[in-house]
Amino acid sequence: MDHLSSPELLQSVRAQATLRLKFGLVVVVLMLAAVGWWGASRPENQAWEVGGIAAFYLAYNLAAYWLAHRSHLLAPRDLIVVTAVLDPLMLSAWLFIVGQASPLFVGFYLFTILGFGFRIGRNAMHLCQTISMLGFGLVAMLSPDWRIQPLFAFSHLVLLTVVPLYAGVLIGKLQHALELAERANQAKSQLLAKVSHELRTPLTGIVSTASLIEAKSSDPESIERARSIIELAMGLDLEIKQLLDLSRIEAGRDRQQDVAFEASQLAEHILRTLSPVAAAKSLTLQVITDPEISTPMLGDLQALNSVLLNLAGNAVKFTDAGSVRLRMDLLEQDPEAYRIRFSVEDTGIGIAPEFVPRVFEPFFQVETGSVRKYGGTGLGMSIAMAHVRRMGGELQVDSRPGDGSRFWFELRLQTTTMPEAATASAASRIVRGKWILVADDNRTNLLLIAQMLESDGHSVVAVDSGRLRWKRWRRRISTWCSSTSTCTTSMGRASMKPIDSGG
Repeated sequence: MDHLSSPELLQSVRAQATLRLKFGLVVVVLMLAAVGWWGASRPENQAWEVGGIAAFYLAYNLAAYWLAHRSHLLAPRDLIVVTAVLDPLMLSAWLFIVGQASPLFVGFYLFTILGFGFRIGRNAMHLCQTISMLGFGLVAMLSPDWRIQPLFAFSHLVLLTVVPLYAGVLIGKLQHALELAERANQAKSQLLAKVSHELRTPLTGIVSTASLIEAKSSDPESIERARSIIELAMGLDLEIKQLLDLSRIEAGRDRQQDVAFEASQLAEHILRTLSPVAAAKSLTLQVITDPEISTPMLGDLQALNSVLLNLAGNAVKFTDAGSVRLRMDLLEQDPEAYRIRFSVEDTGIGIAPEFVPRVFEPFFQVETGSVRKYGGTGLGMSIAMAHVRRMGGELQVDSRPGDGSRFWFELRLQTTTMPEAATASAASRIVRGKWILVADDNRTNLLLIAQMLESDGHSVVAVDSGRLRWKRWRRRISTWCSSTSTCTTSMGRASMKPIDSGG
């Protein structure tokens, strides 16, 4: 509670409520067995009293579980306070009833106290500890079985005092070490993001230069070399994108962006992207969509495309002969949603059993050393797993060496209707003869982008994104912006936005 975020706190409260419900059944069975074997603390305790306490204790556990899953009725922090008080009081009532066998169950106090400490935090733990000591003190004073052995009761009270205090010190050190690790991880993510951004800036210039050479050269060898440069640069850009994705995920900035889409859009994207690669290796690439998936869906199309492209791309990469098959199968359907299984299966090299549990670890690769056949950073699978979990699924794998691999996950996607604009033709219209403002911090990229646009017949104004130069040029281009609101700057990155000149 003293260090957890709201989602983490809610998750901890629900996990503790589930454990309390299961553990409560064990406690009831053990306590009733102890009463049945050794008898109750007082002869006048009737069976209905013992049964009533058991029923009340189970009802309390059920109520705590019910409230933990309905945070709108009782906030998680309030539920923590309530259970930190009632848990030890319920245990004290049991100890008073059990009588002669009660020393066997004093350890349940420590189990409850430390559970609050490790799951929630030290504040909740010390609250539970205080109530436990008060509850046990009352039992020791009022129960005949504890009054006859005061030193025994005092020794247990010392345990309830010392052990949680020592545990609190250890938990504090553990939390401090965790905070240091999180800071180091954030620093690593920031470094990855900065380095990746700095790599992308010259990479833009490389691609632009190669594109200009390809467009203007009449020498076939020069054109082929330019295409090779572009292809290699695109591969490097993909690796950089994965580094940026990882840093964004680890920093908690990966947000779900739901849009309406159709299954055919996923299939077309995979085929359009991977068919040339598969054809170059003489592989059969299939995308099979269940015909029952006929209604548009609402989901994070970009993340889903990224996951499927990663899985299918890896399948193509690690398959030297045979086929790669992507399937979208409808498992369940209700009036509001589909439950779909997405799977990618290949006839590739497969994965050894000892490596399967580590497939989704960042930077993990089966191949090691300086001589590697397949390349890559080893980030794709960990990023795919993060996306799938954020969308409510779990990415799974089944693979054997030599028999290929199968990756799959299931998602529940809400059905919807496509906006009219989305159902129209998505074909891009070739535009020429426009006034275009290009702003970029990097002068080399700025000139190259301007040259590429001028070669397409546009009139270009090229400025860096400094505010002084932007103000200087704003008066010159103000008449070109009369019919559009897209005449804005994008500080720190290339900005290419068409300015409608009315024709």
